[in-house]
Amino acid sequence: MKNSYQKQFDYELWANQLTIKSIKESNQPDERVFKLMSHIVNSHSIWMSRFKGEMPAIGGWDLITLDECLERSKNNHEDFTQYLNGANQDEFERNIQFSFFGKESKITTGHAMIHMINHSSYHRGQIIAGLKGKLEPLPLIAYIAYAKSDL
Repeated sequence: MKNSYQKQFDYELWANQLTIKSIKESNQPDERVFKLMSHIVNSHSIWMSRFKGEMPAIGGWDLITLDECLERSKNNHEDFTQYLNGANQDEFERNIQFSFFGKESKITTGHAMIHMINHSSYHRGQIIAGLKGKLEPLPLIAYIAYAKSDL
């Protein structure tokens, strides 16, 4: 289980780095791509705070620079790698509390990690769509592009 989650977070770092590079190389991207990229990396930091039982120090939609996005993405990867290294199987069934559209909710850490990866992929797709016509070729950031092995 831990190895599977680690692969997902390794992919997350790779996809974020490629997406940030693509935004930097694009021709006058819309402000929305910066907001979405900030949201992706901020959200992971927020989830790590929840895993630790701490109050998040940032907001999910706080705007940060692309260089800050890159640094935060690397820090998030390190934090989740460290978390996974110290986790036993029971840890993935531990419930954590969070607010969801103003309503108090709970989710297991395992489900939260699955959500995080899917959430990021969804928003990276929006970013790539927002770069259409501003960058050619558009980057392929699907998991298969990361995981495939060319012979």
